[in-house]
Amino acid sequence: MIKIGVIGYGYWGPNLVRNFQQCDATSVTCVCDIHTSVLDRVKAAHPGVDGTVWTEELINSKDVDAVVIATPVSTHFDLALDALKAGKHVFVEKPMTQTAAQSEQLIEEAEKRNLTLMVDHTFIYTGPVRKIRELVTETSFTTTRSASTWACFSTISTCSGILLRMICPSCTMSCLTNPLPFQQRV
Repeated sequence: MIKIGVIGYGYWGPNLVRNFQQCDATSVTCVCDIHTSVLDRVKAAHPGVDGTVWTEELINSKDVDAVVIATPVSTHFDLALDALKAGKHVFVEKPMTQTAAQSEQLIEEAEKRNLTLMVDHTFIYTGPVRKIRELVTETSFTTTRSASTWACFSTISTCSGILLRMICPSCTMSCLTNPLPFQQRV
C-alpha cells in the first residue's frame, strides 16, 4: 500500500484525493492546505485522513510514501524538491515547474535518489496519447537521440491500468522502456 500525502485541496485536490482513495494500491493519509476550513471539509469527507496547514509536516511524515502537489505552479519546484530530498516519490500537477531548468533539477534529484517524479496530464488516457505511446514504444530509439519535441513516457501499473508517466520534453527516449523505481501490481 502506497501512503499518499496531498498538498493543496483547492480546485483539483478533491479529485486527486477521491481517486487515490478509490485505488486499492494507495491510501491518502494526510492532506495539507493553508485554509483550516478546507481541512474541516477534508475530515468530513474522508474520516481518518489527517490534515495540516504545514507542508513540512506532511513531507516529513513517516505515514507518507508519496507526495501529491496540487498547488499554484509557483510553489511546485520548492515543494517537489523538498519532498524528493525527504525521500518521497512525487506526483505534481502540470505544469511541473516554471522553467525547464527547474524541471531538469527535479529530474536529476529524483534519479539520484531512485525516486519517481510524475507529472499529471489531463488527457493521459485519451486515444491520441495512447497512440503516441504505442508508436514511440514500437519504434527503435537510441539513448542518444534527443526528444526535444516529445515528452518521455514510461509505465506504471495502477488500479486503472497503465498510467503513462510524462517527464520532460528534453529527456532522451531511453526512458520509454526503463521501469519506474517503484512499481505496484494491482
